[in-house]
Amino acid sequence: CDWSSDVCSSDLKCNSAEEFISKGMMAHAEMVREELEFYRSMKFANSGALLWMYNECWPCSNWAIVDYYGYMKPAYYMAKKAFAPFNITVKRLGRDYSVFIMNDTGSDINGAVKLSCMDIGGNIYWNKRYSAQCPANTSVCLKKYPAGKIKRSEERRVGKECRSRWSP
Repeated sequence: CDWSSDVCSSDLKCNSAEEFISKGMMAHAEMVREELEFYRSMKFANSGALLWMYNECWPCSNWAIVDYYGYMKPAYYMAKKAFAPFNITVKRLGRDYSVFIMNDTGSDINGAVKLSCMDIGGNIYWNKRYSAQCPANTSVCLKKYPAGKIKRSEERRVGKECRSRWSP
C-alpha cells in the first residue's frame, strides 16, 4: 500500500502480507458498497446491479464476496447493507456531492437525517441535520453540495468519507 505518498499516507502503509490482504478486502468492500448504492440511488433510471461471481470457484483473490470455503468476505456485508430496503448514500459526481435516500419499502418514510463530513481519522469538519421524506418505492436526492461548498484543501482530506445517519 505504499506506492507513493500521493496514494497512501504513512498511516496506511502495509507492514505484512496479512495487513495488505486485510486492507485490500476492506477497499473491495467499500468499492462494492459505493457502487451498489450509486446504482440504487438512480432507481428507475437504472435497471439494477449484478454482482459478478458471488463466490469463488477456487481459492484466489478476486471480486467474489464469498470465498472458496464459504466464508463471507467483508464485501458480502457491505453488499447486504447496500441492498437494505431503506438506505442513505452520499454520491460524488465530479467534485460535487449529493445525498440520496433510497426507499424500497411499500410505505412512505419521514424522519431526520444527520450528515457528518469527516476524515478517515474521525476528525469532523461539519455536522448538519435535515428533516426528510422519501415516498414508497423511490429514491430522492435530499441535498446537493456543489464543489464550492467544500474548500479545495478540505476536499482532498475529506475524500469520500461523508456519512449519513437516519433517525425516524
